Amino acid sequence: MQIDWYRLALWLTLAFINLGFAQIKSMNARFWFLISLIIGPVATVLIVTKKKEANNL
Repeated sequence: MQIDWYRLALWLTLAFINLGFAQIKSMNARFWFLISLIIGPVATVLIVTKKKEANNL
């Protein structure tokens, strides 16, 4: 079994992009990073379509 390094690199890059999206929207970035490793592009759609949470400061 040969590892497809190109796909692995794309999947990890997407997970890090989702981490950034989650931070911008005040969501739990670590949680969304881990979810992104599992479901990938679906997590991106969920993060982008969710409304930004209000800061309770």
